[in-house]
Amino acid sequence: MALAILIGLGFCAAQAQQFFIRYEGDQNRVDIQQSTGGGYFNALMQFNAWAANDTRVRITGPCASACTLLLSYDNVCWTGGASFHVHAARTGGRQDDEANRSLAATLPRALLDRLPDPDEWSSDYERGFSFSGIEMSEILQRPLC
Repeated sequence: MALAILIGLGFCAAQAQQFFIRYEGDQNRVDIQQSTGGGYFNALMQFNAWAANDTRVRITGPCASACTLLLSYDNVCWTGGASFHVHAARTGGRQDDEANRSLAATLPRALLDRLPDPDEWSSDYERGFSFSGIEMSEILQRPLC
């Protein structure tokens, strides 16, 4: 179920490019070797564009913060070497309850079931939760790529 709507994240194109590697000869495949995240709305815009263009995305390393929004897209897979870090949303360095609710609406339900209710996310939650690629595969019941 690829997300068709949503408001933007904070990946600017230059920032995103340093994390994404395209395979030569295959314009519709992106490998993410490492991403520390970025802005929520800009990331959603990039991820929606990849989904609309049938770009296959493979996560092979750390995927944190806004990068974890990719878990909601059908065109994404990850390897056993991937890792994921989910944390509360912040705007201007401060916790943002509205952004937390938007984030929660974007993440897969099976993952949300493993996290506290978004209304309970606090500054303590900013430390977040980490999952290995294998754990995430089990949680979302999706095979590794």
